[in-house]
Amino acid sequence: MIGLTFTDQLTKRFGFRKTMIATLLVAPYLIFIQCFATSLAVLEVEQILLGIFQTVTCVYAVEVAPTCLRAFLTSWVSQNWVIGQIIASCVARGVLDLAAPWALPWFWPVVLVVPVYLAPESPWWLVRQKRYEEAKVSLRRLTSGQDPDFDIGKTVTLIALTTEHERELNTGDLAALFKGTDLRRTLIVMGCYCMQIVSGTKLRAYATYFFLQAGLPTTQSFNMSIVIYVLSLAGTILAYANEFTPVVSYAIRGPAYLLPLGSQHPHDDFGLCLAQQAGFVAYVCMIPVIFAMVSEIPSSTLRSKSVALARFTYAVLNVAANVLTTYQLNPTAWAWGAKSGCFWAGSSIVGLLSRGSILLNPKGRTVAELNLLFEKKVPARSFTSTSVSVAEVTERSD
Repeated sequence: MIGLTFTDQLTKRFGFRKTMIATLLVAPYLIFIQCFATSLAVLEVEQILLGIFQTVTCVYAVEVAPTCLRAFLTSWVSQNWVIGQIIASCVARGVLDLAAPWALPWFWPVVLVVPVYLAPESPWWLVRQKRYEEAKVSLRRLTSGQDPDFDIGKTVTLIALTTEHERELNTGDLAALFKGTDLRRTLIVMGCYCMQIVSGTKLRAYATYFFLQAGLPTTQSFNMSIVIYVLSLAGTILAYANEFTPVVSYAIRGPAYLLPLGSQHPHDDFGLCLAQQAGFVAYVCMIPVIFAMVSEIPSSTLRSKSVALARFTYAVLNVAANVLTTYQLNPTAWAWGAKSGCFWAGSSIVGLLSRGSILLNPKGRTVAELNLLFEKKVPARSFTSTSVSVAEVTERSD
């Protein structure tokens, strides 16, 4: 959580590429701390520093992708989380019977630092730094050049006008997140991240422990957790149709899985099946969409701050959810077992009551169009049907 507070300042000063490269170069040393920490204080230092990178990728993705591909690229971030979870689960299963300790995370920073170095910097960040020629070079690398209607010079000009328009509306500091139209954006982004918690995804995170308490052998518990993550991966692939309906859909379907799960005996096969399907449904209906929305909704000048604040809120709520879930599943504590599903079903229903009124569909909208829609205070239900013209931005700037 503390590491997230440094994200905006680092990206604002050094850019996304340099921040990600520095994080990847420092990560191996931090992983050593994680593996060999002798106290909680030492481990906490490592967690603080590793927290810096968590929101950089989402913001970078939304700033380098064209509008038509923005949702696909940002939601792919959630796919990478799932792939990482599958790899981690497979490694944990593979070394389950080995007596010697194993640690393999040093592999990834070395592999990833080269493609990040070769990637272009965000043209939006370059424009905010008034480095317009470099922004044009970055856009040339991001486009194929085969579209005769695409003009790099006009695109950079539009980015600059949009940025200046946003700076007229907010000061760019942390307090601006809670003023004017940006307050609504901040609440939406924070609410999106928190939806992951209130919808019961913590049960999926504790899948191995859940199956152990359900009576499965240790080996089979690890196998079942791998099945859940593979189903989650399949769910992410199927989630590329719409950016709003799936979130509300999961709010309805989530309790439909969690309530029957809570009514099952821990050893019932049907209950185990529901636990697997809940992860699949979550990744079909909600989580990829959330990653797309939290990146698209904020204004460009406040995007890093907004996403970092939302992730910070998520981390705080996640701490409470981790404590609750541990007590719910632990047989020496509350010993709720599968009945924990009833609690999270109720939490999902509470989330459903608030989602329809605050969530909106930014699909296909440029940054300038989103700014105008928020300035006009267009209701969430009318976001898709309301027409706006980017010419309004240029007229106001003139």
